[in-house]
Amino acid sequence: MTIDQTEAPVPQKSGLSGRLQSRLQGQRLDSVITSLSYLATAGLGFVNGPILARALGTTGRGELAAVVATTQLIGFVTGFGMPRAAVFFATEIKWRKIIMSSWFTVLVFTLPFLALLIPAYQWVLDGKQDITVTWFYAYLALTVLAGPATTTIFWLRGMSRTIAFNLLNALPAVLTSIGYVGLFIAGRLTLETALVSTFVAQAIARVVVLSYGRSFPGRGFDKQAYKTQRHYGLRAWFGSLSYLVTFRVDQFVLAGIVESDQLGIYAVAATGATLSLPISRGIGQTLLPHVRRAKTDEARFAAIEKALRWVRLASGAAVVGLAALAPFVVPFLFTEEFAPAVIPLLILLPGQFANDVATVLASALDSFNRPEEASKAQVVSAVITVAGLAIFAPLFGIRGAAGVTTAAYLGYLLYISLAYRSLKAEKLPATT
Repeated sequence: MTIDQTEAPVPQKSGLSGRLQSRLQGQRLDSVITSLSYLATAGLGFVNGPILARALGTTGRGELAAVVATTQLIGFVTGFGMPRAAVFFATEIKWRKIIMSSWFTVLVFTLPFLALLIPAYQWVLDGKQDITVTWFYAYLALTVLAGPATTTIFWLRGMSRTIAFNLLNALPAVLTSIGYVGLFIAGRLTLETALVSTFVAQAIARVVVLSYGRSFPGRGFDKQAYKTQRHYGLRAWFGSLSYLVTFRVDQFVLAGIVESDQLGIYAVAATGATLSLPISRGIGQTLLPHVRRAKTDEARFAAIEKALRWVRLASGAAVVGLAALAPFVVPFLFTEEFAPAVIPLLILLPGQFANDVATVLASALDSFNRPEEASKAQVVSAVITVAGLAIFAPLFGIRGAAGVTTAAYLGYLLYISLAYRSLKAEKLPATT
C-alpha cells in the first residue's frame, strides 16, 4: 500500500459514517493515539537501555551513543525545515511538489552541509575504536535519506493520517529493538553488532517510508512550490536547529570532554529524563492540523488551551513519578555501574517539564504561520546551552551538562510563553 496522493482531505460523509469519521479525526483521539505511539517507542528504549548497558558496559554504550545520537542530530538538521513545511502546506500543495522540494534541498543544501561539518567529526571520533569510526561514516551517508523520509512522515501528520504517521514514525525504533533483543538472546550483542543492527534498522525503515509515500526522486519539482516551502521551512529550521542544539549537543560536547564510561552514564540519564517527552510530542504534533482546520481564532485558541492543560497534567505526573522512582529503578534496570546516572537524571527533570509545555506552544505558533517566533525561543535555549556547556561541562562534567540543559529549557519556556501571550492578545484582544 502507498499514499493516496491527493491535494486535500477526504470529504466528510453524512450520517453515522460521517459522525464516526469525525470522531476518528478528533483532536483528543489523535493526541491519545500519537502519545501512546511515542510512549510505546520510548518503552522500547527502556527495554534497549538495560540490554545495551549489560552487554556493552559504560564504554561501549558511550561509543554507540556517540555514533547514533550525533548522526541522528545531523539527519534532523539537514532537513532544513522541509518536514515542518510539509505539515503546514499538506492540504495546499500537491504531494509530489512537496517531496521533490525535499530532494532538491538534499542536493543544494544537505550534501554541502555534510562536507562543511568534516572538521567537527573528529571531535566526536577522537579516541574512539576503529569500528566506531568506520560505522560513523556509514551512518553519516544514510542521513541523505533522512530529509525526504521525515518529510513523508510529517506530510501524513499534516493530513491527519494518524495511524500511518505513527506506524511509519515508530518503525525505526521497532526494528532497532528487535535487532537488539535478538542479538542479546543469542549472546551476540557487542558494540559492532549493535552498530550494524541499528544501521540496518534505520536503512530498512527509510526505504519503507520512501516506498510507501512514492517519495523517491523523479518528476514533479515546482520552483514556486519550493520557494513557498523554503520560506516557511527556513523560518522553522533555525528553531529546529537551535532546539536540537539544546536536545543533543550536550552529548556531542561531552563526547570530546569526558571518558566514554561517563558519556554512557549520561546517555542513560538523558534517556530516562525524556520519559514524558512522548506525551508532549503526541499532543503537540497533532495540534497543528486541528488548529489549521478550525474556522475561527476562538476555536483555534480553544484547541491550544486544551492541549496545554493535557500536557501540564500528564507531563507533571510523569516527571514527579520518575523523580520518586529513579533512585531505585536505575540501579535495578541498568546495574549498579550506572547508579551515578540518578543525580544528572534528577537535575534534568525540571527542564524536561518546561520543554514539554514549550513543545505545545511551539506547535501553536507554527499553526498561526509564526514559526520564526518559536525559532527565536529555541535560539535563546541554544545560546544558553552553548555558553553554559562551555563553562560548566569542563568543570562539573555530566552534572554540569545536566544543569545547563535544564536552564536552557526553562529559558525556552519563558520566551515562548511571552510570544504566545502576545499572539493571543493580537488575535483575541477583547478577551485578554
